[in-house]
Amino acid sequence: MSLDTSKYYISPSETYIIKKRNQKNLYVKDDRLDDIQEYMKSNPEMLIQLQESEIEGYAAFRYSSTFRIQDPELGGKIYNDCLRLGEELTCGIKNYIGDESILKEKYTGNEFGKSIDANRKIALELDDMSKRTRRSTRGKSTAQEKTLDINDNADPKPGETYAIVKTKPVKIGQHPFHIAHVILRDQDMNITLEANAAHLHLKYPHFFMYSVDPSSETTFHKTWNFMYPDGLTMTLVSRGIIPKYQRSTRASRRRSLTNKRSRRKSRKNKKPHASA
Repeated sequence: MSLDTSKYYISPSETYIIKKRNQKNLYVKDDRLDDIQEYMKSNPEMLIQLQESEIEGYAAFRYSSTFRIQDPELGGKIYNDCLRLGEELTCGIKNYIGDESILKEKYTGNEFGKSIDANRKIALELDDMSKRTRRSTRGKSTAQEKTLDINDNADPKPGETYAIVKTKPVKIGQHPFHIAHVILRDQDMNITLEANAAHLHLKYPHFFMYSVDPSSETTFHKTWNFMYPDGLTMTLVSRGIIPKYQRSTRASRRRSLTNKRSRRKSRKNKKPHASA
């Protein structure tokens, strides 16, 4: 089967295909479903297989639900947010919106997601580590960047996450970072699932492919450098915590209050048992 590369992103072994103009579906070769089935077994609420596929010989998969585009109960948070989705896919709790940060930077162990300034400090720290090594080696070595897992050398494994973070202060209207969670890999190509708050009407997260070959033009760092020219790319991993609870929304608080009042009223109106 010959596929038009101008219309599709195609992984090295042709196991995975993504339409360039419609990235909400991931197409997986019928005889190579083991990895995605294993992913769905470990993360049962995240993906669904569609009944029909537009590409012959391939099964189609999609994120299991639409983003709730407008939800005033979230107190400023939205579902179509790259960090929120990355945390959800990492901790495995569907629609997770919590008070606890789920991710940390892989090399330093610093918690990611506490604030924009804290994220930027992580990027500056990694950048400084890299510059110190370049100065000591007269700028000839990228060994430290490879060790730090940053920029074009970022190499997150399935279950880990890319992040590109601006190292300069963020101006009004600018996005401070973008992250993409890796769900699968084919040879030197990562398959990600990512949200994007810049696309206000996005109903489903998009699949994408990034090479982990530093010399490739399709690394995550090069792909997003146009939007984050001062950005540093790092790898995020799970902090290894089990979130205690999700953020209580106004709706859940209303439901809780209503239930309490209902139980109180029921107890008040309940007839006492007749004594023997």
